[in-house]
Amino acid sequence: MRKTQYGDPHIVDVDGVRSLKRISFTDRKFNESWIQKMLFDNPSLLPTMDIEPAFSPCYSVARELPTEAGSIDLLLVSPLGYLTIVETKLIRNPEARREVLAQTLDYAKELSQWKYDDLIEAIRKTRASLLNKDYDPLLEIIKGRDLTFTLCRCYN
Repeated sequence: MRKTQYGDPHIVDVDGVRSLKRISFTDRKFNESWIQKMLFDNPSLLPTMDIEPAFSPCYSVARELPTEAGSIDLLLVSPLGYLTIVETKLIRNPEARREVLAQTLDYAKELSQWKYDDLIEAIRKTRASLLNKDYDPLLEIIKGRDLTFTLCRCYN
């Protein structure tokens, strides 16, 4: 791995220290689906607090959310109800630089025209376990969160 300005990157934990290794562009096990799952399972990896505190912390809502503009890779929600659209691209993907912004804008335009019920229905379509019409997945994601802490953090 090439040295950075501040040295080689390492992970330090109770088990010791290990050097990070560069992933080859040709390694096919690290694909867009792998990135989506990693971010869905760990949305805190995204720097939403640094970009806009009102969108932080964010909680995973859906993967491959169907819209008329195509499927949104990841949809996240903050305790304040702000939605975050995540579009994943690999650098080896030629669309990575050119189309990701346009794609995200198309998704945002589509979502801006939806009613709340449209959003809930689309979320239900991403998981068979959410087909219960009385279940509100967004409400369930936020339930039990310490919103006082989040609100203070956003506006301090």
